[in-house]
Amino acid sequence: MLTTAVIAAMILVYDRRIGLILCGGLAVFFAVNSGMMKASAAMARQKIEKDSALVAKVIEYIQGIAEVKAFRLTGQRRRL
Repeated sequence: MLTTAVIAAMILVYDRRIGLILCGGLAVFFAVNSGMMKASAAMARQKIEKDSALVAKVIEYIQGIAEVKAFRLTGQRRRL
C-alpha cells in the first residue's frame, strides 16, 4: 500500500487530472476490497468448521479400515 501511495503522489505531482482519477479509483478499490475481506472472514470460520468435521470423518474411516482387517470383516465368509 505504501508503494501505491508513493506512485499516486508522484502521478498527482506530474498531472493532477490523472492523479485525481487514480486516487478515486484507488478509493473505490480499497472500499470494495475491505467489504470483501469482512465477508470472507465470516465465511472462513464456517469453512474451518466444515473442514474439521470432514477431517474427523476421514480419520475415523481410515482407523476403521485397520479394525476391519484385524477382525477379517472384509465381506468374505469365514470357513469353519
